[in-house]
Amino acid sequence: MLLALGRYEADREFGTAHRWYLRLVPASFAIRNMDLYWRRSHDTGTFKAELGASRVTAELEGWAVVDRLMCVTILGFLGRALEILGARVADLEHPHCRALGAATCVFRAKIGWPRNALRATKRPSKADLPLIAQELTQYTDLDVLADALLELLHREMGHDHVALWFTGMDGDARLLREVGARGGRSERSFVLTVAGRTVGKIDVGGPERGAEGRGLVDELVPFIAVAVAGARAPEAFPAPERGGVERRLERAKALWSLTHRQAEVLSLVASGRTNKEIAAALGCTEGTVEVHVTHVLRKCGASNRAALAARFWGEL
Repeated sequence: MLLALGRYEADREFGTAHRWYLRLVPASFAIRNMDLYWRRSHDTGTFKAELGASRVTAELEGWAVVDRLMCVTILGFLGRALEILGARVADLEHPHCRALGAATCVFRAKIGWPRNALRATKRPSKADLPLIAQELTQYTDLDVLADALLELLHREMGHDHVALWFTGMDGDARLLREVGARGGRSERSFVLTVAGRTVGKIDVGGPERGAEGRGLVDELVPFIAVAVAGARAPEAFPAPERGGVERRLERAKALWSLTHRQAEVLSLVASGRTNKEIAAALGCTEGTVEVHVTHVLRKCGASNRAALAARFWGEL
């Protein structure tokens, strides 16, 4: 019963909110970044997964819930998630559990990958725009984001040529990714700007797949710009004077109703510090930092740390 509940939750999550994530990235990347899924629906805990040749090992630490029955649900969730990613799953195990005294909860599954696994082929429409925009902001690594954008614009939307440019702090642009050959009357270029600052440029060319496809690219550009800025935060914006940081923190405290400690954590997140570094700076545990970061994300409406940093430097 509990395994079935976990499988149901995986079908619900991966079948709706995450379906664009699964279309944009390889299954191996999705497995290694399982914590992206975890953080969207849980306030505490870190979910790490490692992919071997024939086995997936996942480790959950720091979750506020210590209940072996809940762990059975997570095991069902993991098994079904792997199936949705295209794997054949066998021998699900939960060898270590915090409820029984272990330091972390460990989950394992034997997997195999069938050849020519089917991928979704339906073209995106404007109805998919909110989900696409939400997914793009989840990528905190600029190279991963660039790969995802090429998958979206080239394979999913059918453009023969796609090029993504990144604008550095010196104002010079460099090519991040490109696929296909440039040329033709349908070639279009879009400058990516956030809060008046140019963060890059994207070129698309080839068949437009109808008026709706053309309009979808135009509507996606602002979200792509935010994703690019967030993926390279805090370098996305120049470091202001200390007084500028303090003014931004005061605005954040007033606008998002932050406590003094939450504002301290925000300033360190926005400067690119890891949870371990923040914990050392504030004299607390990494688990405490996780809780503060979660509260700040909720209050400001950001989906992840990169989006939070982009809002801090670009909007306040």
